[in-house]
Amino acid sequence: MRRNRASGPAAGFTLVELLITLVVLGVLLGFGLPALMNLVSHRKVESHAHNAGSMLQHARFEALKRGAPAVVALEGRELVAFADVHGELPTDPPDGFFTPDGSAPNGTDYVIGRQSVPNGVVMEGPPGDIAGVSGFTNVGSGELRAIFDPDGSIRDTGALRMHDRGGNFLEVRVEPQATARVEVRKWDGSAWRAQGEGGSTWDWN
Repeated sequence: MRRNRASGPAAGFTLVELLITLVVLGVLLGFGLPALMNLVSHRKVESHAHNAGSMLQHARFEALKRGAPAVVALEGRELVAFADVHGELPTDPPDGFFTPDGSAPNGTDYVIGRQSVPNGVVMEGPPGDIAGVSGFTNVGSGELRAIFDPDGSIRDTGALRMHDRGGNFLEVRVEPQATARVEVRKWDGSAWRAQGEGGSTWDWN
């Protein structure tokens, strides 16, 4: 005996319903995905800025603790902090360069920490001042490095600067010279501002 199909709505999607669903998903992704990517991008540059700030503070504490200068340098796509115990020769004074030498009578230069620059973060400032390192001490050949002296001061004030793919620029500034305070600030198009400065929060692209 032939059975009749049950009447009522179909159990699955029709081709038209499936196409409509895909179109709606495409529209939602078109609007939502760029916003999500921007969020991930600016979180990444903000995290890197705060980590760089922590490295600078750690280098300062190491200089105070060890009684020897500590240096933070941008080497390609990596920030490196090291204790600067001596110069090229063990008898030379600290020179701002990493020159480990186990035979040095007063110890040796040693690494305090390393931090890679994340993908999508560029170590550059805003247009017109694109240097990734602004200020600090020139140790020769235009190499600018943050040097903390044993009294906790910074030899020359300055900043590390960076941006994400969305054009959000941050800097990690060290000033004043005597107390070497570390602060993360954002470029608002006309000035660098700390989070909450003037009662306002940062705007992100």
